[in-house]
Amino acid sequence: MSRKRSERTSERTRSKIPFDILPLIPPLVFKGGMAYLKFKHERKKGVKAFRKELRASGMTEDQMEELIKQYEDIGRLRSYLGDFSFFRSFV
Repeated sequence: MSRKRSERTSERTRSKIPFDILPLIPPLVFKGGMAYLKFKHERKKGVKAFRKELRASGMTEDQMEELIKQYEDIGRLRSYLGDFSFFRSFV
């Protein structure tokens, strides 16, 4: 009771798919990491500019710090991924 030839070749094709995808993962992770670092840098520059404008407007330090904390929290990756329990261990 041997299998048909088409069944044997389809199993080989299916088992080869992970090996085709595997080389694509490192560049994807690298690009994602670089995009994250760029985003983080831009967010830091934005917070600095926001702080400068608040200080120029004459706000008190307590009010400024509260607004800056809220502004920083908007751009944090954790605030977006915190709802997904799977990602909590990574972030």
